[in-house]
Amino acid sequence: MHQDKQEENDEGEVKKTAKAQTIVSRQIESVVVASFAALNNHNFDLTTPPWTCFSKHYRNDPSGPAPNLSTYSDYPILSNSDSTDLHGVVSFFRTLAETCPGYQTIVTEISTSELDLEAGYGSVMVSAESHGIPPGVTRSSVSSFEFRREKREWMCVRQRTLPGIEYVPGG
Repeated sequence: MHQDKQEENDEGEVKKTAKAQTIVSRQIESVVVASFAALNNHNFDLTTPPWTCFSKHYRNDPSGPAPNLSTYSDYPILSNSDSTDLHGVVSFFRTLAETCPGYQTIVTEISTSELDLEAGYGSVMVSAESHGIPPGVTRSSVSSFEFRREKREWMCVRQRTLPGIEYVPGG
């Protein structure tokens, strides 16, 4: 009888943990999707969501070469290949929006790849396509967004992006 009760308690704990995993997974994925939407909508105000869900220790660490817009005569030299903080990332995208107002990034796939509630760590993988640099060109990328629980809040602490090659749809 005691063993049956213990098994019921264990099952209940597993269900609670699974539910908590699902809730946190959706939460951190929504921060990532919202950050892409904010950039697409030119929301560069760091005092508003989703930017308030980024840690003051956030780092963006791109891997591989960023697109060199200077190869297109209409665009100035603009690069985002160095490690930077959130202010640097948002400043880059503000300049990008001014230079290339049609630029948009579309999330094509997203999933929580790792989540440890006890350790307070999570990671979200994103596949995305960027359009508009220059018009008619699409560039794919894969990014990892790392989250840590800071003072009971899940905060994005790091982003790593591997840019893909550019292609012209139908070309």
